[in-house]
Amino acid sequence: MKLAGFNCVELKSVGYTVEEMKSTQSIQQLKLAGFSVQDLREGGITASEMFSATKVLLGRIVSGIPIQDLKDGGYTAFDLRTAGYLCRMLRNIYSSSELKDGGYSALDMKNAGITLPDIVKAGFEINELVEAGFNPEKLRNCVISKTGCLC
Repeated sequence: MKLAGFNCVELKSVGYTVEEMKSTQSIQQLKLAGFSVQDLREGGITASEMFSATKVLLGRIVSGIPIQDLKDGGYTAFDLRTAGYLCRMLRNIYSSSELKDGGYSALDMKNAGITLPDIVKAGFEINELVEAGFNPEKLRNCVISKTGCLC
């Protein structure tokens, strides 16, 4: 059966999957038909395709799939970084450790407005903090451990 002439809701109602429809339907159409973000991910929609379907203005998402939904659907900080999402777009959804594991640097986190204690909790070393532009004198006066820091 050809997909032409049928809308996404009709196709979904007769059992078509994301994988079968992704070449003829947009991500927005698939979402409106009731597919979850997890369905999209499992159907082969990449984080890059999600990013392409998202409109960003001045570093803020103005339309598209909310980042919390992407995380809940199984996309990692690494997936989203690779797709082009900025650290500041993810900072309120992913922990500093998840951001570090996703490949964001201490500098990325600093520029995103993440606090020094949270960056330290992510597991960055002192030299990485200095490279990110944190004042060595200030760091010297901090009590730093893997569980946090006091400055």
